[in-house]
Amino acid sequence: MHVKHKITLDNSALTCEETSDKVLVALGHRPDFKLRADNEGDTVHGSVTIIHYDGYCEISVEVYEVDELPDATRKSTLKRPDTIPTQANIKAMLDAIV
Repeated sequence: MHVKHKITLDNSALTCEETSDKVLVALGHRPDFKLRADNEGDTVHGSVTIIHYDGYCEISVEVYEVDELPDATRKSTLKRPDTIPTQANIKAMLDAIV
């Protein structure tokens, strides 16, 4: 089960790469709320999907509600974070990037 947050941001002043980097920095890469596996075997608390359009991007953040061990297709461990952020928490983090 996942909690899914979908937010649209104006990224007209940023390149796709700059937007992606800023989103990941704003939302994750902390031990207590990691949203991208940097190495095989990492533990992650959710994921981020960014769809880039002309002048804006759509960002979807999934936060895992249950723990799952690695399997044949996924080497990372999925773990529920101690605190699941609300839609308002995530929007506030994303609003700070543009």
